[in-house]
Amino acid sequence: MLAPRAIQLAGTAAPSETVSCSFGTPEADAAISRILGLEDFERFVFVMSVLEKYSDHDCSVLLGCSRQDVREARIRALQHLSESAKLRRHSLEDVDRQRQSYHRTASCVT
Repeated sequence: MLAPRAIQLAGTAAPSETVSCSFGTPEADAAISRILGLEDFERFVFVMSVLEKYSDHDCSVLLGCSRQDVREARIRALQHLSESAKLRRHSLEDVDRQRQSYHRTASCVT
């Protein structure tokens, strides 16, 4: 049985391990990969409180922690997901710029 526990380390970085999955669209795959990349406790809290809409009280009872732990974990999870989404968006923008540059250069050569 999984029993994720809150980690008392403030400011821990999001896990860098890449999780690969295929759920349909690239956007869905990226979103699910970002969720799966969260620390265990943060992932449980995110899924329970944000996706399943459990109250902080219910989450704290089910996970055996305080409501404050739940709130802090949810905030960390949302921050990590936001940072991951920004990195992905910037990466995609870089690829688009490179493609546009390549097409401009290719059209000048021909």
